[in-house]
Amino acid sequence: MSTRGKTDKQAADRPLHDYFLYHLGDGVVNYPTGRDAQLLTYCVQHARNVSHDMNVRISEIVQYATRHGITVPAADLIQPDTNVVVEDTPSQAFLDTIDRDFVNRHGMRSGTV
Repeated sequence: MSTRGKTDKQAADRPLHDYFLYHLGDGVVNYPTGRDAQLLTYCVQHARNVSHDMNVRISEIVQYATRHGITVPAADLIQPDTNVVVEDTPSQAFLDTIDRDFVNRHGMRSGTV
């Protein structure tokens, strides 16, 4: 695997990668738009198209956004534990289908669904 675009730090049990914002956009043809575009998208695009800063890392995203006045429009901002939970929670019918499939394959439930 290429090490381009990241720096390595060592965690207790695995290596961590602090990728450069600029290189997160390598090969991206269609960036997320509208509500799908959040702070990361805006900062990657800014680093590639405006500042051309190839040294800012993902761990520095908040400082980078503040320094360059990058914000996410309030209407598009995803709020943890509010609108994300509703949008990312599968329907009960879908969960029931998964449960039935599991029981059909393995003859028992794996736990709660």
